[in-house]
Amino acid sequence: MSPSREVGPLVYVKTHKTASATLLNVVHRWAERHSRRVLPCCERLGCRRSAGWWPHSVPPPSIGESHQFDVVAAHMVFNGSTELQYLRPREGTRPIVFTILRKPSAQFISAVNYFGRVFRKRDFDRAKVKYDPGMFDSWDRVVSLRRQLDKPQIAKDPGFLGLLVNSQARDLGWYSWQAVNPWGGVRDWIQHLRKVGVLFLLQEAFDEGLILLGQLHGFDVHDLEYYRFTHEDYLFYLKAKAPNRSVQLGLPNAAQAAEIQRLTSVDTELYRYANASFYESWYRIPEATRHTQLQRLRAASARIALDCAKWANVYPSEGALPARQVNGTCTRLHLWSENRFREHFLMRDRRRTGRDSFWGVCNATSKVRAAPL
Repeated sequence: MSPSREVGPLVYVKTHKTASATLLNVVHRWAERHSRRVLPCCERLGCRRSAGWWPHSVPPPSIGESHQFDVVAAHMVFNGSTELQYLRPREGTRPIVFTILRKPSAQFISAVNYFGRVFRKRDFDRAKVKYDPGMFDSWDRVVSLRRQLDKPQIAKDPGFLGLLVNSQARDLGWYSWQAVNPWGGVRDWIQHLRKVGVLFLLQEAFDEGLILLGQLHGFDVHDLEYYRFTHEDYLFYLKAKAPNRSVQLGLPNAAQAAEIQRLTSVDTELYRYANASFYESWYRIPEATRHTQLQRLRAASARIALDCAKWANVYPSEGALPARQVNGTCTRLHLWSENRFREHFLMRDRRRTGRDSFWGVCNATSKVRAAPL
């Protein structure tokens, strides 16, 4: 399991509130460094900037679009086949499908604190739930809302409130799979993911997950170095937009936490399998290799964090960033948001292929040029 081999085409299923934005930045920088072609995010393909394809799956490729890309990476509802149809084979490699999960109770708490500030009345109307502006001001109210969403007919299609209903399982296709396999249970669905070959990384073992990804699929540690993204700036924005709401709830009490665990039962079973699968693979790597690779990754990422600290609050505006090298080991690419990367990949691809019919539609509303690197 030596790294630095040829890396195959990949699908990265970006989950919600799991450090997935940091991992996506790693994927994007790797794709840029190695000139890999990324499936563009544009309205023609039903992709909406940072929301990606979620709450839908990637649509089937049209004529001329099959097996033309090296990377499919965004928020989506994974279906296990359509995404792979876009990937072009690379000699001596096999497709890589991976994602990242988080302990369900912690992920739910994070989702409530983040998405609870942006839900609108129309989201509640679609889910046929009575709207209450103070719904996210206490855990009792949050748990009450979550119980209402637990009805089968709502759980399968709750709109954007689905971000609170077994969110990680939803991202990986549980509800869409169940719709065509009504007699199948969670374990049957997990076996389906296993057959597809999904590699599960864990937010709680983020560094270890990157090393495992590298060891299994040939990424060099240099490609896996990262700058950790947070959403603190966005939370400040939300506080200014909705000053009557607290930015974050504290931790739920024991009874509330137990009810949250019950209500996230599908995520819990999925995480239990992912956790066991992850550590089974992790401990197959020789201990000396694990130790050396982790030390190298953590030292490099710590240097990047220190060098990027000066610009940590700049990247939302992005136009204010200086040229390629920001400071020391920190580059502009470490600070680019996923939207900025997508605009860049789209323009780069159009410039290289010269195909106006498809890429012109994708780029119709774009006002950002591919930046010189």
